[in-house]
Amino acid sequence: MNIRASGIARTISSNPATSSVLQIMAREGKTSGMGYKVQHVQPGGGFSATEYSSKTLENGRIIQLTTYYPGPFDGAAGLSTKITERYSVFVGWEEENGEYERLFDAPPLSLPSGAIGWSDAAFDGPRNWYADFDNAELAEAFAATLPFVGEDHVFLPLLRGLA
Repeated sequence: MNIRASGIARTISSNPATSSVLQIMAREGKTSGMGYKVQHVQPGGGFSATEYSSKTLENGRIIQLTTYYPGPFDGAAGLSTKITERYSVFVGWEEENGEYERLFDAPPLSLPSGAIGWSDAAFDGPRNWYADFDNAELAEAFAATLPFVGEDHVFLPLLRGLA
Protein backbone atom coordinates (compact mmCIF):
# COMPACT_ATOMS: atom_id res chain seq x y z
CA MET A 1 0.00 0.00 0.00
CA ASN A 2 1.39 3.41 -0.91
CA ILE A 3 1.76 6.34 1.52
CA ARG A 4 -1.52 7.98 0.47
CA ALA A 5 -3.49 4.74 0.84
CA SER A 6 -1.83 4.03 4.20
CA GLY A 7 -2.92 7.46 5.44
CA ILE A 8 -6.48 6.85 4.29
CA ALA A 9 -6.50 3.43 5.95
CA ARG A 10 -5.28 4.91 9.25
CA THR A 11 -7.91 7.64 9.10
CA ILE A 12 -10.87 5.35 8.46
CA SER A 13 -9.73 2.32 10.51
CA SER A 14 -11.53 3.47 13.66
CA ASN A 15 -14.93 3.18 11.93
CA PRO A 16 -16.30 -0.41 11.98
CA ALA A 17 -18.21 0.18 8.71
CA THR A 18 -14.92 0.54 6.84
CA SER A 19 -13.66 -3.01 7.39
CA SER A 20 -14.62 -4.15 3.87
CA VAL A 21 -12.87 -1.13 2.29
CA LEU A 22 -9.75 -1.82 4.34
CA GLN A 23 -9.75 -5.48 3.20
CA ILE A 24 -9.95 -4.36 -0.45
CA MET A 25 -7.22 -1.74 0.05
CA ALA A 26 -4.94 -4.41 1.55
CA ARG A 27 -4.94 -6.26 -1.80
CA GLU A 28 -2.96 -3.48 -3.50
CA GLY A 29 0.23 -4.95 -4.99
CA LYS A 30 -1.03 -8.55 -4.76
CA THR A 31 -1.98 -10.91 -7.58
CA SER A 32 -5.36 -12.65 -7.76
CA GLY A 33 -5.83 -16.34 -8.50
CA MET A 34 -6.67 -15.40 -12.11
CA GLY A 35 -3.31 -13.64 -12.54
CA TYR A 36 -4.48 -10.01 -12.28
CA LYS A 37 -2.11 -7.83 -10.26
CA VAL A 38 -3.83 -5.10 -8.25
CA GLN A 39 -2.16 -1.83 -9.23
CA HIS A 40 -4.29 0.59 -7.21
CA VAL A 41 -7.34 0.71 -4.96
CA GLN A 42 -9.32 3.92 -4.74
CA PRO A 43 -11.73 4.30 -1.80
CA GLY A 44 -14.96 6.02 -2.74
CA GLY A 45 -17.88 7.76 -1.13
CA GLY A 46 -20.21 5.69 1.05
CA PHE A 47 -17.40 3.22 1.86
CA SER A 48 -17.24 1.89 -1.71
CA ALA A 49 -13.97 1.09 -3.47
CA THR A 50 -12.67 0.74 -7.03
CA GLU A 51 -9.84 -1.71 -7.67
CA TYR A 52 -7.60 -1.37 -10.75
CA SER A 53 -5.76 -4.54 -11.84
CA SER A 54 -4.01 -5.79 -14.97
CA LYS A 55 -2.72 -8.98 -16.54
CA THR A 56 -0.17 -9.35 -19.33
CA LEU A 57 -0.69 -12.25 -21.74
CA GLU A 58 2.06 -14.21 -23.48
CA ASN A 59 1.63 -12.10 -26.63
CA GLY A 60 2.41 -8.94 -24.63
CA ARG A 61 -1.19 -7.71 -24.65
CA ILE A 62 -2.48 -6.23 -21.40
CA ILE A 63 -5.98 -6.67 -20.04
CA GLN A 64 -7.06 -4.02 -17.57
CA LEU A 65 -9.61 -5.02 -14.95
CA THR A 66 -11.67 -2.42 -13.09
CA THR A 67 -13.72 -3.82 -10.19
CA TYR A 68 -16.25 -1.68 -8.34
CA TYR A 69 -17.17 -2.75 -4.82
CA PRO A 70 -20.29 -0.89 -3.67
CA GLY A 71 -20.44 0.40 -0.12
CA PRO A 72 -23.24 -0.07 2.40
CA PHE A 73 -24.75 3.30 1.48
CA ASP A 74 -24.94 2.71 -2.29
CA GLY A 75 -28.26 0.88 -2.03
CA ALA A 76 -29.73 3.62 0.17
CA ALA A 77 -28.80 6.14 -2.52
CA GLY A 78 -30.58 4.08 -5.19
CA LEU A 79 -27.34 2.77 -6.72
CA SER A 80 -26.59 -0.83 -7.58
CA THR A 81 -25.28 -3.01 -4.77
CA LYS A 82 -23.69 -5.54 -7.14
CA ILE A 83 -19.94 -5.91 -7.54
CA THR A 84 -19.13 -5.09 -11.18
CA GLU A 85 -16.10 -5.99 -13.27
CA ARG A 86 -14.99 -4.48 -16.57
CA TYR A 87 -12.16 -6.00 -18.60
CA SER A 88 -10.63 -3.59 -21.14
CA VAL A 89 -8.30 -4.49 -24.02
CA PHE A 90 -6.41 -1.76 -25.92
CA VAL A 91 -7.18 -1.94 -29.66
CA GLY A 92 -5.50 1.20 -30.99
CA TRP A 93 -5.32 4.97 -31.03
CA GLU A 94 -6.30 7.84 -33.30
CA GLU A 95 -4.56 11.09 -34.06
CA GLU A 96 -6.08 14.03 -32.22
CA ASN A 97 -8.32 16.05 -34.53
CA GLY A 98 -10.62 18.70 -33.08
CA GLU A 99 -12.65 18.90 -36.31
CA TYR A 100 -14.27 15.49 -35.94
CA GLU A 101 -13.16 13.93 -32.65
CA ARG A 102 -16.49 14.40 -30.85
CA LEU A 103 -18.44 12.87 -33.74
CA PHE A 104 -17.38 9.29 -33.05
CA ASP A 105 -18.32 7.01 -30.18
CA ALA A 106 -16.43 4.01 -31.56
CA PRO A 107 -13.13 3.38 -33.34
CA PRO A 108 -13.07 2.48 -37.05
CA LEU A 109 -13.25 -1.24 -36.14
CA SER A 110 -15.97 -3.84 -35.62
CA LEU A 111 -16.87 -4.60 -32.02
CA PRO A 112 -15.18 -7.89 -31.04
CA SER A 113 -17.37 -10.90 -30.33
CA GLY A 114 -18.50 -10.95 -26.71
CA ALA A 115 -17.58 -7.31 -26.05
CA ILE A 116 -20.15 -5.12 -24.32
CA GLY A 117 -18.95 -1.88 -25.90
CA TRP A 118 -16.14 0.57 -26.48
CA SER A 119 -14.42 2.94 -24.08
CA ASP A 120 -11.80 5.57 -24.77
CA ALA A 121 -9.32 7.80 -23.02
CA ALA A 122 -7.68 10.94 -24.37
CA PHE A 123 -5.51 12.75 -21.87
CA ASP A 124 -4.55 15.89 -23.83
CA GLY A 125 -3.43 13.85 -26.78
CA PRO A 126 -4.39 10.93 -29.01
CA ARG A 127 -7.63 9.07 -28.33
CA ASN A 128 -6.97 5.53 -27.10
CA TRP A 129 -9.67 2.92 -27.78
CA TYR A 130 -10.48 -0.13 -25.64
CA ALA A 131 -12.85 -3.06 -26.20
CA ASP A 132 -14.75 -3.67 -22.95
CA PHE A 133 -15.95 -7.03 -21.69
CA ASP A 134 -17.81 -8.18 -18.60
CA ASN A 135 -16.32 -11.67 -18.85
CA ALA A 136 -12.64 -12.48 -18.22
CA GLU A 137 -12.53 -15.47 -20.57
CA LEU A 138 -13.96 -13.51 -23.50
CA ALA A 139 -11.56 -10.61 -22.89
CA GLU A 140 -8.56 -12.93 -22.65
CA ALA A 141 -9.64 -14.89 -25.74
CA PHE A 142 -9.92 -11.66 -27.76
CA ALA A 143 -6.59 -10.29 -26.48
CA ALA A 144 -4.89 -13.60 -27.32
CA THR A 145 -5.92 -13.20 -30.99
CA LEU A 146 -4.14 -9.84 -31.30
CA PRO A 147 -0.61 -9.66 -32.76
CA PHE A 148 2.40 -9.90 -30.45
CA VAL A 149 3.69 -6.66 -28.96
CA GLY A 150 6.99 -6.09 -27.20
CA GLU A 151 8.30 -3.23 -25.09
CA ASP A 152 9.60 -1.37 -28.15
CA HIS A 153 6.48 -1.99 -30.28
CA VAL A 154 5.16 1.06 -32.12
CA PHE A 155 1.38 1.16 -32.63
CA LEU A 156 0.34 2.88 -35.84
CA PRO A 157 -2.76 5.09 -35.59
CA LEU A 158 -6.19 3.85 -36.60
CA LEU A 159 -7.41 5.57 -39.77
CA ARG A 160 -10.93 6.60 -40.71
CA GLY A 161 -12.21 7.03 -44.24
CA LEU A 162 -13.53 10.59 -43.91
CA ALA A 163 -14.83 12.32 -46.99
